[in-house]
Amino acid sequence: MTTEPHEDMSFLESIPRINKITGVREVEHPGRNSTFKDSLPLQGSTVLMLDRSAPSTKHLKDELALMGATQFDVVHNPNDFFRYVYDRNYDFVFVDFNIDERRNGVLVLEELRACQPAHFNSSLIVVSGDRSSSALVGMMEFEPDAFLIKPFSAEELSKRVIRIHARRMVMKPVIKARVYKQYEAALALCDEVLLEFPHYDREIFRLKVDLLMLAKRNKAAEVLLKGYTGLQTPAWIDLTLARISRERGDRAEAESWLRKSISGTPHFVQAHNMLAELLVESGRCEEALSVLEGLNSVVTPSIHRLRLMAELTELQGYEDRQRNYLAKLIERTVGTSLLSPNDFYQLAKAHIDNQRPDEAYKVLGRMRSMVDAVEAEMAENLLLVYGYYLNNDIERARNDLETVVKRQISKGIHLCLEGQLILMGLCARLGLAKKADSLRLQLTKSTNSPATLLRVQRAVQAPAQPSPKGETNSRGRALR
Repeated sequence: MTTEPHEDMSFLESIPRINKITGVREVEHPGRNSTFKDSLPLQGSTVLMLDRSAPSTKHLKDELALMGATQFDVVHNPNDFFRYVYDRNYDFVFVDFNIDERRNGVLVLEELRACQPAHFNSSLIVVSGDRSSSALVGMMEFEPDAFLIKPFSAEELSKRVIRIHARRMVMKPVIKARVYKQYEAALALCDEVLLEFPHYDREIFRLKVDLLMLAKRNKAAEVLLKGYTGLQTPAWIDLTLARISRERGDRAEAESWLRKSISGTPHFVQAHNMLAELLVESGRCEEALSVLEGLNSVVTPSIHRLRLMAELTELQGYEDRQRNYLAKLIERTVGTSLLSPNDFYQLAKAHIDNQRPDEAYKVLGRMRSMVDAVEAEMAENLLLVYGYYLNNDIERARNDLETVVKRQISKGIHLCLEGQLILMGLCARLGLAKKADSLRLQLTKSTNSPATLLRVQRAVQAPAQPSPKGETNSRGRALR
């Protein structure tokens, strides 16, 4: 009989206890201005606002100042926002939905979650004048702490931020233990908080499930999930049970939980995302694409979802839809940290497949102005080889490919995922089997995307053959 490894519980002694009256840690010696019942419940809080409307930020600042917030940083564009976020941590971060013509609040939240600095522990509040369900569903995917719909009253603002701040203070010891990976200590603290503050039962329940899974105690997490009697989180419970089933390899059960989650909450984006990934793992790419494209009618697709749809349309041979998704990806990510050379590679290659080398050159031109110059040069060289191959100029394609490979090795150039994928496919087609196999192993180890793994397998196992010599190749013209 095996037992779970014992965790050092001395960490509990280093975390001050919570005062059940004030909701703050005992060593903080709560005075008049530090309890939630006082007139300044946000005493000393720091605030960052991303909003282009001066009247809106003034209203927000004035109301928060009345509650005790003392430091405000206001920015009007996403670039300044991320500079401030990376520089320091704030108690509250307010993000307006309508920022500028190119980047709305959804894109900012996705970028923040994708590139979130380790120190980021702010309460994130979305402010929006758009009451449409698609705008709110898009934001919910990235789990902000609260929404404020304009125009909002001082009372509404006060209730939201004080509730969030109180919860933040109560949960701080648990979060601290989780950050330091002291999961058993954090679980013990959850029970302590629940005893003192039973109205946080939903938050504690979700935290405990999260901690059990981080501690690799999935069976205990599953028991807790199935025994929960609350009515507020059924879709999240089904989603988490699906995660557990998927991790133990039971795809059928995972799919069942996900479909149950979606049937109960049709706009639950995370459940759609996971179901699509699960279907791809099972080789059901058409169904996966249908799930994601069906969601597009409800909410604008995230960057992550656009990339997955671009891969799935390539796998299914839907060239027009693939190019459309890739063009959208590039337009929406320009000027953000989500911009990726992979999208340029894919779009340029798709244009060559469609006999549009001039369009491919335009894509590569934009790539040279936006990403690493060496990566852009390698992309052009690889796609030239690809064009020669498609036009049945095999000798020239093989000679140029050998030159590209030698240069990559001698210069120690690290290609992005799509660069490696194109290089691997060319090596498989042009007789450099050893290099192709090495790249296949690298790609298989470095990606956890089921769609990308399928593309790797197809590129190596079933290489496309060029037209017989003397015949016209209908797939493309060389990029010259």
